[in-house]
Amino acid sequence: MPVKAIVSILGTVAFVAGVFFITRPGADREKASGGLRETRPVLAAGQFSGKTAMAYQYAAEIPVVIDRQFCYCYCEKNFNHKSLLTCFVGDHGAECGICQDEVIRSYELRRSGASIEEIKKAIDAEFGANPAGHAG
Repeated sequence: MPVKAIVSILGTVAFVAGVFFITRPGADREKASGGLRETRPVLAAGQFSGKTAMAYQYAAEIPVVIDRQFCYCYCEKNFNHKSLLTCFVGDHGAECGICQDEVIRSYELRRSGASIEEIKKAIDAEFGANPAGHAG
């Protein structure tokens, strides 16, 4: 088999595998059917582009992780949000870099194997002190 054909086949396999891993339902999404404080769906990532689209995609993939997470733009206090997840059921997450950075960091930590509690602690340490009355 010519090298060009092998490279083409390997490229196709890599592309299909990438699409599968990006679009497959994650364990967190499957567990999201009950117990969430924020029950509205995350807006479709396809409505956005770049970092914003990535943040919305990640929020949709890890709702269980971010539903109990405090958002350091203080939208819980200022906009009556329930958690970081609430930022992504509307357009607030599209307009706020703090929300985007938090959800992207949370996703990275989850993908590396961190537990929900470890993620909460890391986000609190990275984005600010754990304020009194924070969703927990």
